[in-house]
Amino acid sequence: MTEFNFSPKKAFAGVALVGAVGLSLGSFTILEETERGIDYRLGEMVTESADQLRSQGFSLKVPFLTSVKKVDISLQQADYPVVSTYTRDNQVITASLTVMYKMPEGELVSIFKNNPDYLSKLETTVMDAAKSALGRQEAQNVAQNREQIMLQVTEETAKQVKDLLGIEVVAVKMPNFDFDDDFERAVSKAANAKAVLDEKRTELEQQRVEKDKTIVAAEGANEAKKLEADAAAYELQKQKEAEAIGNLAIAQAEAEGFTKIVEAIGQENIATYLQTSKWDGSVPAVNGGGASTLVDMREITHAVQAPKAPGK
Repeated sequence: MTEFNFSPKKAFAGVALVGAVGLSLGSFTILEETERGIDYRLGEMVTESADQLRSQGFSLKVPFLTSVKKVDISLQQADYPVVSTYTRDNQVITASLTVMYKMPEGELVSIFKNNPDYLSKLETTVMDAAKSALGRQEAQNVAQNREQIMLQVTEETAKQVKDLLGIEVVAVKMPNFDFDDDFERAVSKAANAKAVLDEKRTELEQQRVEKDKTIVAAEGANEAKKLEADAAAYELQKQKEAEAIGNLAIAQAEAEGFTKIVEAIGQENIATYLQTSKWDGSVPAVNGGGASTLVDMREITHAVQAPKAPGK
């Protein structure tokens, strides 16, 4: 069994070693690329301007007396899971908010000197702006206008936080929100009623379309009948015109023929021509004294015109 021999010299050496290690570790600090350092001496801030900030990398400090506050100057995010407020129509809305912000390097000294509780002030400012914006909206419009509402909240918050704290607010988002059960039921009922109304409107529109189709078909049939009647009337008109033209041609031909006849027989014989042109060739019958006597005028005419025999 090994015997441990304790001596004051060994104890002092151990304490000295621990102190040396602690002293060496407390004599420097290392900052990331997106970090800046603010010096505190015995708890009191001693960095007075932006050019006194510690930059990224390795730097020495007085051990035990000086401490360095590391500040991230990249884009940061703060989440506020529960924000409750009222809409303009007195509906309770519960939302979660997320704010994206940056700590400007030139404002770090002022922020930590004048507003060391800047995170709580940032939260208060963001929530107040969100409640104000939501309070100007009706509950049913929140979902449809969420992006627009958050843009408005971002603008209002950015101005207030910049003036109050010097922090740059990049965006405020509302990832989730919810209403109380009564409003949810009312919204569901209204949605169902709207769906039924839309269905009725669709049916009515379909009926109107069918009615319009019937009217168009009837108008088309009437138009077809009208066109058919117009075509028949046109054909009849053309037929009559053709007959009139034919009759006119016949009349003109007869007139030309009559003119030629007059020229051939002479004007003085025209009356006789007209009378003889109407005779149908039948032999007139002469009836007198109760006795029937039929005289063939053709024989008489032939006897009159026949030449006499010589010597008679």
